[in-house]
Amino acid sequence: MTTPNKEQKKLIENTEGIYLVDAGPGTGKTYTLTHRYINLLKQQVEPDEILLITFTRNAADQLKQKIYRQTDIKKKKVRDAPINTFHGQCKKILDRHGFNAPQHIGIKDHITNNTKTIESSVYEATHFHRYFNQFKQKHPEYKKYYAINQKETNILNLIKSLAVKGIIPQKNGWYRDSEKHLNGDIEQYLNKTKKLNQTDGKKQSTLRKRLSRYKHQCHPQNAPNPKQIRGPKGTKQIDPQILKTAFKEDRNELKKYIHDIYHEYLQYTLSKNYLNYSFHLLYTYILLIENHQLQQKIGYNYVMIDEFQDTNEIQLKLALLLSNNGNICVVGDWKQSIYSFQYADVQNILQFKKRLNKTKKTLNQNKKRIKYPTNQINKINLTENYRSGQKIIDFAETALTLKATRNEKIDKNKIKNKITKLNSNTDHKSTINAFHSHNEKQAILTKIQKITNNPNYTIKNKETERQLNYKDIAVLTRTRQFGLELQKQARQHNIPASFEGGVNLFTTNPAIILLAWLRILNHKHSKKGWAVILENTGYNLPETKHILKTRKYPENHIKFYKELKKIKTLPGTTKRIYDKYNIDNAFSTKTTEILNTIYSNSYLNHGEIIQFIEENIKEGETYEVDTTHRQNTITIQTIHGAKGLEYPVVFVSNINQHNFPSTNKNQSTIQYHNLTGIRQKKKYKKQKHPFIYDNWKTYLVNKSIDKGHNEERRLMYVAMTRAKKHLYLTAETKQKSQFYKNLNTNKKQTKPDIKPNPKPKTQKTQFKTQPTKQKTPIKLPITTIIEKTKSKGQGTKHGIELHKYAEKYIKNIKVKPKNQDQKNVKKYIDQLTGTKIPEQKCTHPINIKNQKIILKGKIDLIHKTNNKIEIIDYKTEKSKKTKKPYQTQLSLYYHTLKQIYPNKKITPKIYYTQTNQEHKIKPQTKTTLKNKITKTLKKQKTK
Repeated sequence: MTTPNKEQKKLIENTEGIYLVDAGPGTGKTYTLTHRYINLLKQQVEPDEILLITFTRNAADQLKQKIYRQTDIKKKKVRDAPINTFHGQCKKILDRHGFNAPQHIGIKDHITNNTKTIESSVYEATHFHRYFNQFKQKHPEYKKYYAINQKETNILNLIKSLAVKGIIPQKNGWYRDSEKHLNGDIEQYLNKTKKLNQTDGKKQSTLRKRLSRYKHQCHPQNAPNPKQIRGPKGTKQIDPQILKTAFKEDRNELKKYIHDIYHEYLQYTLSKNYLNYSFHLLYTYILLIENHQLQQKIGYNYVMIDEFQDTNEIQLKLALLLSNNGNICVVGDWKQSIYSFQYADVQNILQFKKRLNKTKKTLNQNKKRIKYPTNQINKINLTENYRSGQKIIDFAETALTLKATRNEKIDKNKIKNKITKLNSNTDHKSTINAFHSHNEKQAILTKIQKITNNPNYTIKNKETERQLNYKDIAVLTRTRQFGLELQKQARQHNIPASFEGGVNLFTTNPAIILLAWLRILNHKHSKKGWAVILENTGYNLPETKHILKTRKYPENHIKFYKELKKIKTLPGTTKRIYDKYNIDNAFSTKTTEILNTIYSNSYLNHGEIIQFIEENIKEGETYEVDTTHRQNTITIQTIHGAKGLEYPVVFVSNINQHNFPSTNKNQSTIQYHNLTGIRQKKKYKKQKHPFIYDNWKTYLVNKSIDKGHNEERRLMYVAMTRAKKHLYLTAETKQKSQFYKNLNTNKKQTKPDIKPNPKPKTQKTQFKTQPTKQKTPIKLPITTIIEKTKSKGQGTKHGIELHKYAEKYIKNIKVKPKNQDQKNVKKYIDQLTGTKIPEQKCTHPINIKNQKIILKGKIDLIHKTNNKIEIIDYKTEKSKKTKKPYQTQLSLYYHTLKQIYPNKKITPKIYYTQTNQEHKIKPQTKTTLKNKITKTLKKQKTK
């Protein structure tokens, strides 16, 4: 695309006011946003006045790179421009201004530059497990809620979902009257049930039909019987009074439980020095609400939000709070809203004007924070599709009206009226085919073999047509499992295929070996651990059983066990195990990196590390690991993973019962919904024989909530619209789902006829990791290469408190010195006349024999003046003899800042807080640092 079309041009040139842009698949929204941004630069708008938000770090980086490459205006400033994710932007705001944000909800703790972001859901689950056990001991009064809760992470997910809706507990009660949302919306509920309860007089109402399984519920004796709920035979409707009674269930005790476990978890995360993504949004929202001056100061003149269909309620509030004057542009497509499991709310885009005005009213309740008008919405529809042929575009729209169940009622006209029609701007002669087989995976591979290197199937490459290659093909699936199994079968037939979307890292061989030895270290006679180790050594099943029974383990293994027992740290144990087995590949490196990070941040013991690994395996947690050298390879992805991508040929696979559409339900016993509020599906009854019953009131109320079939239809739409020219839809013959059966195209039964490809000479490099070539950088904390000092300070706690005090004082936060060291550091800071920057993270890459090493540390204080920079490191030791060991540490900081400020004089210093003395440090050369790193790595290998 070289010039914008009419609609794109309109959006690029119009920058004042509120714009809602409907940008369907392939309509060039990235191109349009890039050029809109550049147009603002041409109007002399500074990059730091424009906030551009998208939904992944990769997407944000790509947008920034495209803008940087395509403009010569303010090029240097674009590099540091606020082009970010919501979470990334919130973290920046909290790092700079959020120190006291928790105090607004009664938490006496702080957010600092050291507060970490927890990204792994399994890692957070490990933390939450610890917290939940502590909470149970502290609050025995909530025993009946513990009894009905089958999975701790369900409570964690509930807390995070409430956070992104702006439902926030404070020490006493709920922040800004957000408790009312926990009650639900009775008026909307009664209107909804009234519609569902309507009948034509002949057939029973939809609502009565939905309650047909009430008789299969397990209720206490005092619950209404099925006849009281549904009426006698021949009844067509449900009694409205019983629906009202069910909604008005007393939930005060449940709300108190949710309040306490939620508020205390907010306290817990700060005490452990971490926040999750939801809490970043929560605290930024609180900060901007409470600090009106700050809200005005850090706001932007232009706000643009990409992928707006994936926003949640608190992100909409933040968008308004971060806009100074109402120049807001949101770009999205309701048809591609597929992330409700990450708390996205499609109503933000479907009901944009209504939500905007409602949100403004909420934010302005006690102070006028949003001063600009929100009534005038300029709507632009991007209608030219630059990706797919018209046949595929039109066919994909039918996905939005597919029946998910045999008797589902769909208002097709209502849906069609919401769709913005797209016109293909390509000359693709598209094809659409649907087929099913008794072996779907082999049928897919058969079809791929048939269409590749076949003159009847071509794709345009610039100006010439060429035959299809494997790399032109993507197989998209609703579930990871299907994709992994397809990859396995493809490789068995020497067909190059790669599943993209992360690796189940802790099921790989390096992780399994490590887990086995950790189990043995945790319990010497662990059968699970020894079984893996003995099998790996070559013992057969009868031999292994005998050894496990007699506990007469091989001598060399016992010797290695004793050696491992002497190692006191997880990083040392991991290193020794991998050295022993000569394991050195991408999987072992990534496993080591993750476990070392977790260990250094929380010091989990062996038992808790084992639990963390087991949870990873159980939950199927994936990590990005580059293990292949892809050239001409079929791509296999989940549909969620393929969002935003495009391929000449797409197979939408596994359109089978229970898979697509998915029948997975929310299994949590305590649930929240905007319509019905907070509810518990189960109730614990304490009696002679305690029992857990179904809550009949929640069962009734939940039948007013529509099932998630709309999102499944949108997921099908997303899958189909990845295809440029050829689209295939596949299923298993005996497992075809209603989606497949209702596809508006001919369907064929096919027989697999797969022929194994000859083994390629380069097979090893196509599919296997390079065992000896280490490409992943080694991350090395600077502390690992510092010599140990004989002189002692006043303990770790004393040092941490000193650093926290110094950071608060520099940030002008009211804080009193508690001891002489703190008084000294206060005097020292006061005499510094330049700009003072506390607690700055520092990384410095160094290459040693083709291996990239990343040294990591943290600078206590950077003191900047016009012509020089001072690096200051606080030490609580008395002795000056500690200068030499810390020379290495400050040398890292020196070389890092020298790259950033090559023309300034940089002086590293140690400030001894006990003696109130300052000492300059002569930085070591990079060669000296390299030698120390080499020495450290050698020592680690021999441990």
